[in-house]
Amino acid sequence: MKKAFKRIFACITFCAILLLLIWQANEILIEKSLNRYYILDHAIAEDNRSYEVQVFGSCHSYTSFNAKYFEETYGLSSYDLGNSGEIVPTTYLRMVERFKKDVPKVVLIDIWGTNAYETYSPLESIFVEYLPPNIEALPFSLKKAEVISDYPSLDIISENFAISKYKDRLINGEIREYDFNYSYDKIVNITTDYVRRDTSMRIENNGFCEMPMTGELYTPYRDVSDYNEKQAVVADDETLALEEDIVKYLDKIIDLCKQNDVYLIFYRAPYISTVNELKKANWLSEYCKQNDVAYYDLEKEITFDLSTDFLDYEHLNKYGAKKATDYLATHILEAIS
Repeated sequence: MKKAFKRIFACITFCAILLLLIWQANEILIEKSLNRYYILDHAIAEDNRSYEVQVFGSCHSYTSFNAKYFEETYGLSSYDLGNSGEIVPTTYLRMVERFKKDVPKVVLIDIWGTNAYETYSPLESIFVEYLPPNIEALPFSLKKAEVISDYPSLDIISENFAISKYKDRLINGEIREYDFNYSYDKIVNITTDYVRRDTSMRIENNGFCEMPMTGELYTPYRDVSDYNEKQAVVADDETLALEEDIVKYLDKIIDLCKQNDVYLIFYRAPYISTVNELKKANWLSEYCKQNDVAYYDLEKEITFDLSTDFLDYEHLNKYGAKKATDYLATHILEAIS
């Protein structure tokens, strides 16, 4: 009996050590320059604050909601955890992991991520360039496995074992000192060539990024006075249903917030959209009504100044973000009063 117990204990110990080594290897081997969440997540973890208002979504979230300004003006702690190219399944997994540590009073989600099949970004960019790196750093769970099974560009091995995806970095001697340092402050002192220039700004501004007016990574600021002529227009009653795999994770987000007594707000930030995107936005508006979820279309509900409020045809600048933040703040305060 004692021998059997010792064998079982030895087996459990071995498995625990193996898992620990795999976890450490993943931390080292993940290509942090590809993963838009990596440094931001470590910065938030080191900060160890809780946030009453949490914002999720794509780049439209972190260029339309100024979390630091909101916190300073309205007295509620807030952080924007969104990232470029984030679609709804990723948002759901991010919220699940975040809620384990910090359940907010309010969650805001910009709806670009509901239009994965119909945006200004090609499908290959969304599902191959953005989705895999955004999933890989999340811990393994049955929920993560479900997302992986739903999307052909993901597989269970590469999204959980970094060595299978980044083995060439190890074989070719491409592991650098910053791979062993997980905070932005440590990494930036060693190299800046791989860190997208918005990272430091987002850490300083509670996740908000006041995008620079020029720079090779961004569309330079330009005259958008013809925005209204370029923007597609559809009637409010013209709708197009979202794809089943998107609706599936919308429902999971709604259920997650209800289970945790979190007030959920979906909102649409303005940008040049396709006809189908706008029809889907109308559909989502009705879907939110049916599910007793708040939805705000900022392009319809706010008057933006084309000469001062846009960075380009796809993003607001700091002036537009202030208008969007103030508008959403009134609804946030009403919801929790």
